[in-house]
Amino acid sequence: MYCIKCQDILDLDILLSTHSNYPGNDGQPQPREHYESFAAMEESARAGCELCRLACSVPSGSYLAELRSLPPEESAISWEFAAHDILHFESRARRQNMSPQEPRFRGLALSPVEGDQLTTLIDGIFTSRPLARDISSDSCFELASYWLRTCLKTHGLKCQSPLVKLPTRVLDVGGLGDAYCRLHCSKGKLGDWFTLSHCWGGKVPMITTLGNFEARCEGMLLNDLPQTFQDAILITRKLGYQYLWIDSLCIIQDSKRDWEEESGKMADVYACAVLNISADSSANPYEGIFSSANGKKMSDSLGRFTNRPSRLQLTLQSAKRGIQSTVYVRPQNGDVPIDVASVLQERAWVFQEAALSHRRLRYTTDGLRWSCRAVHDACHEYHPHEINTIVENKPECSSVYDIPKRNSSLSRYVRNLHRGPIRKEMIWWYDQVCDYVGRKLTYPTDRFPALSGLAHEFMDRTSYHYSTGIIDEDFRRGILWMTHGASVNLAYAPSWSWAVIDGVPRIEGQKCGIYDTWNMYHLFDCHEVVREGVFHYDSAPYTQLSLRGLCQNLVQLRDLHSFRFKYGDSKVEGMSRLAKIPTNEWNRIDLSVDRMESSVESFLEREDVIFLQIACFTTGQFAEECSLLHTKFSHSYALILEPTGKHVEKPRGGFGEAYRRLGVAIIAHEGKEEAGWKLERFTII
Repeated sequence: MYCIKCQDILDLDILLSTHSNYPGNDGQPQPREHYESFAAMEESARAGCELCRLACSVPSGSYLAELRSLPPEESAISWEFAAHDILHFESRARRQNMSPQEPRFRGLALSPVEGDQLTTLIDGIFTSRPLARDISSDSCFELASYWLRTCLKTHGLKCQSPLVKLPTRVLDVGGLGDAYCRLHCSKGKLGDWFTLSHCWGGKVPMITTLGNFEARCEGMLLNDLPQTFQDAILITRKLGYQYLWIDSLCIIQDSKRDWEEESGKMADVYACAVLNISADSSANPYEGIFSSANGKKMSDSLGRFTNRPSRLQLTLQSAKRGIQSTVYVRPQNGDVPIDVASVLQERAWVFQEAALSHRRLRYTTDGLRWSCRAVHDACHEYHPHEINTIVENKPECSSVYDIPKRNSSLSRYVRNLHRGPIRKEMIWWYDQVCDYVGRKLTYPTDRFPALSGLAHEFMDRTSYHYSTGIIDEDFRRGILWMTHGASVNLAYAPSWSWAVIDGVPRIEGQKCGIYDTWNMYHLFDCHEVVREGVFHYDSAPYTQLSLRGLCQNLVQLRDLHSFRFKYGDSKVEGMSRLAKIPTNEWNRIDLSVDRMESSVESFLEREDVIFLQIACFTTGQFAEECSLLHTKFSHSYALILEPTGKHVEKPRGGFGEAYRRLGVAIIAHEGKEEAGWKLERFTII
């Protein structure tokens, strides 16, 4: 049942006339009045109008209470058919004071099926499609095949897939209907293959060992494989390919030698594959790709749950055009990143697999998703034809493959990285580290190996150098990470490397960035700090960094500055006895502490804590260019160090005391030198 007001929405001619793309609208939407108040709209919903009921259920956050408290004349509701096929409702008060923020009503997407006459009426309208009820349906396989075929045939050199040698071992999946597959030793044969990204989930999947290797090569009954593996084999067969690489079957799991050799090749296995199949919703190999995507629910930040089969159908009619068509209605999901709801994307090894794969087909709780070098994560089952929208000359890096390869002899280029604005490839790198560091590892010792393939590709393209997680040419920014309250574990990495962070918290569904690249955009002064070397021992925790720079003892700074401590999400002002020092922008030091093993008062009494200045940054990306800034705001960043009680060999000979990192200090100043800072050398472990 639909109310008299919603009959206008069901009239295709009226619906289209509100769209900005409609002829004569000059690119401007034409909202149409709906109800004189939100209360009247709710009354219609209670009376049985399905569309009003759905619309009333999706105002975001506290906006529902705000709507109900508005005077009737300000809560009048209007609607328009907007971009991306969104039916958008809004109150008069909100529409008249529209800000750049997101609309308070979440929209309702109106999606016809592929081939419906609505899809050819007007360019740019009715381009969305409904989710299939079953992600293993023929229509979903046809869509996946369409995406792969379009990419290979029309995306040109960017998505070119040259024929290369197969991995050492691959699964020969056989043909459709075959009951068996087998492990195939390639022996240098050329060919195409798919890869599978899946979550072990604490359950050991079917594996290849020295004892069963021969049997695996003779053949495996499909029904004996975990369901996720069976589904991946079916996808490979349906898309017309013969070979599939699965880590647990293609690497001999109880052979240390084979694991070391084959894991070292994994970056190339994913980078050279035709397609990566990503089992996003499967928590372990036995849940299956299809059943986990079909059966699980996803909640967004506002607590709404959606299930694939749940959808409302509307019949749109146009007497003028002689059309009657059905569209499917779904509330927008609030643009919640699908990675937040993905079990698989929490895993550290999968991060590298995704970053290195040239093409990915993701089976998620929110539908099929496609990404490739030409179309980066913009193609969704909702909007399947985005596969044809290729953005050339993107201003930012979306993937490591967007970074052009440079000649390694460009030493001048590398030197220039020290001063001036941060380069876009470095912003990309720090974004990757921020994403990676919060992901889960079964074995903490894999922290560096699980990123090594991506790091190698990045270094190969930029000619930079990489040591224990830090880019040598930008080491100043590299060592100035912050924990945001995450715990640190010094057992698997040196204290100065971000790899000691043991997980990063999420804020409102988003991961925290451990690098403040906005405020550290422009490197203004190097503060004489010199990196004299990185010295590797048998394992990462004993890798030491030697720095020479300006330093000062905490005790010497106490009487000149006020302090603000930040540990986690809490900020604690300095000791009460320092209150006599007037606090302003120029005498405060912000301390981001990695770990607090004592009280703030006890910390400030420590005579062994050292501040080592690393660099001075102008605040904000446009600080150098913005003519509105009459004063250039600068901040010095320093490492907070404490002695370890150990003595280590110094780069210039002899032995000296070793220090460990305690955190980062941000010192506000007006660009003038402060007395008391002296030049010394430190070895940090």
